[in-house]
Amino acid sequence: MSAIDINAGEVERIASYAAEVEEFYRREFDSQPARFLNAKKLLQRFDRAIMSMLSDGRSLIAAVDEAHNELCVAGQLLANTDPRFTLLEYEPLITDCAKSIDFRAGTDGGVTLYVDVKTIKPEPTDRWDQFQKAVTEGWFPKNARVTLSENGLGGELWHNMVAAASQDA
Repeated sequence: MSAIDINAGEVERIASYAAEVEEFYRREFDSQPARFLNAKKLLQRFDRAIMSMLSDGRSLIAAVDEAHNELCVAGQLLANTDPRFTLLEYEPLITDCAKSIDFRAGTDGGVTLYVDVKTIKPEPTDRWDQFQKAVTEGWFPKNARVTLSENGLGGELWHNMVAAASQDA
């Protein structure tokens, strides 16, 4: 069963994407099991995020992005060679605290690195009204043509185009 806002073609593409990501990182993590503790837990987090999005809708894609980003960071920490992290832990408890952190990496030389992964994804802002105002008021030079569709995320694309250049965007 899939969410009402995800069609069959999208389900197939999402499943293919998930399988490729999982296969890549499983192979990476399985090749060095003594170095990466709780790798299975991280892969399961990604899998749960995919399943939740497929069953409950695309509004849950942020959890997929977050889990994928954590997979990428784990891969990079394991690939690090200077200093070489001989141990990587996923979501270890912080000493003398009930909280955890995303990763703790350690070297044979006693260096410990703590990594907390943050995924920043701004909420889309629909500024179709501002785009229409720009067209009506002639904001564009005569030699420029900006074509956007309201039904094709035109308001969001417009906002992304002008937000960095304008304080009132």
